Amino acid sequence: MNGRLANARLQFIDDELMRLPMVADQVFDVTWRAMTDNVPGLDHHERGIVAELLQSGPAHRGRLVERFVDAVRRHVRAEAAGQAPAQAAPAAAPALGLSLLDETEIAADVETSHAIEAIRSVAEHELRELSAYVSALAGDPDVSRDHNPFRAETYAQALWEAAQALPLGRAYQTRLMRHAAQPLAQVLRKAYAGACARLESQGIEPATYRTLILPGGKRSTRPSESWQGEGSPTLHMVRQKLPAPIEAAQDPATSQVPLERVIADVDQALRALPADAPPTVRAQLLESQRARMVRHARSSVDQQVIEMLSRLFEAMLSDPRIARDIRAVLARLQPSALRLVLRDDSALDDYTHPIWRFMDMTAHQAALHAEGSAEREAVLQLAEQLIDTMAREPVPEASLYRRGLDRLLAEDRARFEARLQRASADIEALQQKEDSLVGGAPPPTGAGPLDEGQLDTVPADLLDNLPGAGKQEADPPEWLRQRRVGDWLRIFIQGQWQRVQLLHIGRHGEAYLFGRGQADDTVALRRAALLRLRAEGLLKVLRIRSMLRSAAVQVLRNAEKT
Repeated sequence: MNGRLANARLQFIDDELMRLPMVADQVFDVTWRAMTDNVPGLDHHERGIVAELLQSGPAHRGRLVERFVDAVRRHVRAEAAGQAPAQAAPAAAPALGLSLLDETEIAADVETSHAIEAIRSVAEHELRELSAYVSALAGDPDVSRDHNPFRAETYAQALWEAAQALPLGRAYQTRLMRHAAQPLAQVLRKAYAGACARLESQGIEPATYRTLILPGGKRSTRPSESWQGEGSPTLHMVRQKLPAPIEAAQDPATSQVPLERVIADVDQALRALPADAPPTVRAQLLESQRARMVRHARSSVDQQVIEMLSRLFEAMLSDPRIARDIRAVLARLQPSALRLVLRDDSALDDYTHPIWRFMDMTAHQAALHAEGSAEREAVLQLAEQLIDTMAREPVPEASLYRRGLDRLLAEDRARFEARLQRASADIEALQQKEDSLVGGAPPPTGAGPLDEGQLDTVPADLLDNLPGAGKQEADPPEWLRQRRVGDWLRIFIQGQWQRVQLLHIGRHGEAYLFGRGQADDTVALRRAALLRLRAEGLLKVLRIRSMLRSAAVQVLRNAEKT
């Protein structure tokens, strides 16, 4: 970002923060009015809670507004300084250590998630518009990420910090969150619209926001994965939907060059690109090489296969959910994949062929680590070494990619075993805590430690399903019973979504220990808390996404438009 744009963005942030006290005043004014209007329709128990809130809340209005404003300012200014506050836990959250969180202690997370969803639903259009304007201020015309620091998460976490200023019990504070969620969303909708209008009046041209993918919510499915056809789209369907193949090249000079040499040239050209090459440069290279490969194809069928794989890789490598460093490694797999499919089109039968699973596992393992971290670099370097070996094989077979997948899994298993060793003290302490809570109760069946061989394969059911597949979710107790040590999960806790790995299930099935991301710190939750989070949609398996399946949907949708 150049200096002028940086100053413009900082000026925009300062202007909005100056208006923040007025926004906070409006939030609580609307909340008190809404609670008063709703009293007649409440049951006796809820009426008593609301009465207590209406008595205590307005009396502490100044403190509520002060805490709200302070929290938003802290988060926004930290992000402006490059500290990514959206990923930081709320300041008021206790240090977890080995404290065993129960259902009551995660109630605030449930209400925070509801507030976030309310803001995203009510102010969805205004949020997208503001993101487009702020991206223009940040010098990001393609809106490659959300540069708007005034996110739904920031305001929802600030609301929880403000609620804790009430001199009432935790149950009353979380109930205030519930009643204030919709008023907060309504006020923010107007605030976002006002910010857009001010930026427009200053002559700011919004960046295109068609590529922006806001964080997932309950409103809709990602458009890039929507599929309205019958059944799940297959790769054979993709090939059939492509335009009729062109005639094979007749130029004698062209026909004298074997296709294998052209594919080798493609691989060499991809090697020469720097890892940080812009996506447009990589796309232009692949497009020019695609045309050359089509000219040297031996038959119209080969031409169609080349066209299909080129489009699929183009869709994958333009997916904004895949980071640039991961795309650079995956692009190197295209020549090897082409050799395989030209020789044996059974690789198109489904998405669980070893080459596609290798690709998905590479992206999955790399994405578990922070960009630029040594651990992520190690995963990508290993994948690149394996791809180099694959690229040198002139007659690739499934076993070649299966060996590569096994190597990735072996390294992942080694990392997990080392992590268990580092967490051994926490595991022992948690087991003692669970034993003291449960006493001599017998352990339940069905939950226990990971069997030694369970990490050796990537089951097909870990690949994400296409929307509309109709797979029925298990109820929370059954879902929790199916979890095993080593599972990666997404959990909403302490005001944010986190990736956690299940490290230990207590012998009584009452206590669960998780490792946060790839760090060594842990968090322990009781079974009741996990069931509540699961019932609220705040606890999910972190599935290994089939990138090729997502690309197939995109290519088919594009083909239907032409």
